[in-house]
Amino acid sequence: MHSHHSYLLRVSDFSEADISDYIKKLGYEEVSYLAFDSFGIGDSRTLVSQAFTRPEISSHKLIVVKMKNITLEAQQSLLKILETPPETSAFLFVVPQGLYLLDTVLSRFQQDILASDTANSPANTIFKLFTELSVPERINEITKKVTAKNTDWITDIKNGLLNYLSQNIRHMNQSKVAGLYSLASLIQTRGASNKYLLEELAFTWDEAVKKLENGTL
Repeated sequence: MHSHHSYLLRVSDFSEADISDYIKKLGYEEVSYLAFDSFGIGDSRTLVSQAFTRPEISSHKLIVVKMKNITLEAQQSLLKILETPPETSAFLFVVPQGLYLLDTVLSRFQQDILASDTANSPANTIFKLFTELSVPERINEITKKVTAKNTDWITDIKNGLLNYLSQNIRHMNQSKVAGLYSLASLIQTRGASNKYLLEELAFTWDEAVKKLENGTL
């Protein structure tokens, strides 16, 4: 008996070998695949239709959905099927590590991550230096970098946060970690205020780490 019916796998790249190994560990005998560059409202109907098609060779099947992007409308349309899928179907969504997903969607998934070895990456170093600053120092650093339009630094903070989450997600409450992922994913997206998002991170980071260390995040 499988413990979950909706899985979310965040990847730093779409390595077929790594994804296949992960799928094998889930233990489904029957697996089908869908792939999209951008998952839209019409694609959600395709997924629902396939979910209600009975397995051919086993009692349960896993539907693997690979996507590089997904619209907000499509996310909202998937809420019901993710919450109560047919008893014979389960889902694995494979998405880029930084893809933004609604908190209501994230809460329906068991999350995991396949990340490349990033322990010594420049992004991790810059993010660690940022988090070691006091809150006023963080705010000052954000103001300087955003005013100077230093997009490389902003990218490193985004990726450093995502890497941190990838290394610690197994110790986090799945529903509560959604907020941190939403914040990280929104940085450098169209219409988003990088300064506002980074300042929110600056103000909330110490409390988030405290909760992580206490096992409450």
